[in-house]
Amino acid sequence: MTVSAAPVMSGTLSGPNCTIALNASSCTTTLTWNVTNPEVVGGSQVTSSYPSAGTVVTPPVTTGTADSGTKSSVTIPYSSRTFYLYNNAKSLVPTSPSGGGIVVTATCTSGTSWNGTLCAEDPVSQPDLVANGPSPSSATVDTPVTFSGLVTNQGSASTGSSFLNFFQLSTSAGGGNPVFTAISANSAGPLAAGTPANVSSSSYTFASGQCSANTCSVRLCADNNMSMSGTIAESDNNNNCSLWVNVAVSDAPGPVSCVSDLSSATIGQEVTWTATASGGTPPYSYSWNGTDVSGGTGNPYVKAYTTSGQKSMSMSVTDSLLAPIGSANCVTASGASTLPVYKTPTYKEI
Repeated sequence: MTVSAAPVMSGTLSGPNCTIALNASSCTTTLTWNVTNPEVVGGSQVTSSYPSAGTVVTPPVTTGTADSGTKSSVTIPYSSRTFYLYNNAKSLVPTSPSGGGIVVTATCTSGTSWNGTLCAEDPVSQPDLVANGPSPSSATVDTPVTFSGLVTNQGSASTGSSFLNFFQLSTSAGGGNPVFTAISANSAGPLAAGTPANVSSSSYTFASGQCSANTCSVRLCADNNMSMSGTIAESDNNNNCSLWVNVAVSDAPGPVSCVSDLSSATIGQEVTWTATASGGTPPYSYSWNGTDVSGGTGNPYVKAYTTSGQKSMSMSVTDSLLAPIGSANCVTASGASTLPVYKTPTYKEI
């Protein structure tokens, strides 16, 4: 008698990958399976590791039987889901009895990316212009000054064309309670993504009394004309302007002079030299130099000479910003250019 070998059970399982739509977190596929020579007729199952291990997907089925059929609208989360085909506690795919199953993948549709929750629309590549500066932070009345700053395209695309950059002035510190003044709008660019550019204003001259408490403020606004309107389509139009930079505006330096309180002196007698200065940004620093004097400081400056002769004195002044105010050769109380210092008279008793 011939004994035939028992037929070997095997199976197939498939499901196409799917694409997740915009603002969705999953897509669906259709599973197709077939069990040949099932050991338990009608006892086949498709299971999955999602949402938990051993989740039963079939039965029920959409078409066919538990051993051979299809099931549609099976959810596939981003980025994949694994399925297994079982009969008589044996995993048949890809090979029996301990197959590792099949993996169906789910990817975001073109133009979208997974943000951790769903497939969100990819940002459009655009330029993004920001400004820093400007400088300098000091100026002098009636003296032209040019401001400069840095404009950077921190976006992901070129500006494609040139654009205006607006230097704006406020008559108060920090742009507070300002009277706005347009310094100038100057062209720059085009700028590639990630590229900075140094930009400068036209020359500007401050007037006396223009700034509150001698302090104005200036800012630089990228892609803005004097009406605060731009021409570049950016990813963010609200970050074009720099912070306000305070500008200390000093009065123009006035004439400086110095004079002694005496027309002549004797050895050992104190002589007081007094300077006058104006303009700039007080307080001032004074430097005195002359006969028997080097690097004297303060105002007034007091000197008691230890030798006789004609004594000259000069003085220079700087302000609190270390800007020079001026220098002068001093005169005596009588207007002479040198101070005569005499020997101390001696008296003889008779």
